[in-house]
Amino acid sequence: MRITMFSTADPQYGGSRYEQMVSDVLSERHSVSVYDVRPRFMRFAQRPQVMLRTVWRELGCRTDAFVRNELSTISMADWGRTRLNVSIMHHFDPRIGPSRLLSNMFEKALMMNLKKCDRVIAVSEFWRDHLRSQGVENCTVIHNAFDVQDYDITEEEKSRFMDKHGLRGKPIIYIGNCQRLKGVVIAYEALSSMDAHFVTSGLKDVELPCLHLTLDHREYKTLLAVSDVCVLMSIILEGWNRTAHEAMLCKTPVVGSGAGGMRELLTGGGQLVCSRPEDLPSAVEYAMRNQDRLGDAGYAFAARFTARRFRDAWEGLMNELETGKKPLEEPES
Repeated sequence: MRITMFSTADPQYGGSRYEQMVSDVLSERHSVSVYDVRPRFMRFAQRPQVMLRTVWRELGCRTDAFVRNELSTISMADWGRTRLNVSIMHHFDPRIGPSRLLSNMFEKALMMNLKKCDRVIAVSEFWRDHLRSQGVENCTVIHNAFDVQDYDITEEEKSRFMDKHGLRGKPIIYIGNCQRLKGVVIAYEALSSMDAHFVTSGLKDVELPCLHLTLDHREYKTLLAVSDVCVLMSIILEGWNRTAHEAMLCKTPVVGSGAGGMRELLTGGGQLVCSRPEDLPSAVEYAMRNQDRLGDAGYAFAARFTARRFRDAWEGLMNELETGKKPLEEPES
């Protein structure tokens, strides 16, 4: 089967990593084409840019199926529904964006087109339930997945990393991607009185007086592993939260806002949900006092979400859509 996908965001983002894993899995048995429709002019009308480029690509595309994300679903041009349409719903928060009116319009278009899709994939139970409440019935959960063995960071790697970045002598508190919507400002302002190393990483849209690191993926995992606690106070309704999941695979305690699908992850792994910034210092202190217990509990839960489980779920889905034979449930690891 010929399958077409659209790349709409930076590869560093969790949604892009999920979609890359989908592409890798489906490429084992199908012919998969991925079109880069990311915005060319980064500061100007990013969503409309993506949508227009998606429509242009889609109209001239010969394919049997589209596997979409939120933006390419909003701009869905397969009006005759002559091909299979699968939409991956990571998250969509109409409160976020330069124009609330435009975001609300996009949300209405998204919900309308999701109902037309042959299947909608939610990455958490939160989003499955939300979509069903909006009348999107054809919804299945396929969670994020990870190569668990890749998070086994050696003591030598940890030691070299801390020496390289001057992270000795005080607790290390990782407060996430350095973006306002990811809650780094909330986390830093609530915790800045603590005597600790505060660290951010990733794409940056806000300046904070703490260490910011640009890392490759192995170094990023090492940062998670050396941290005493990971604090993720996201404002947006998260789809899941790959950073929290990866920290748990490194046996690092996580304190998070629990926004969107993040709550399912944190509560499932016995981590700490803290929705009020004023409660954050006591939550972080508790996490550091109970580091081993929380680390073990988080790892036990996070390690269930294997690449094999992900592969079986997506292969089962595509087989169902091709043959009409429905699988039982999302496969267990």
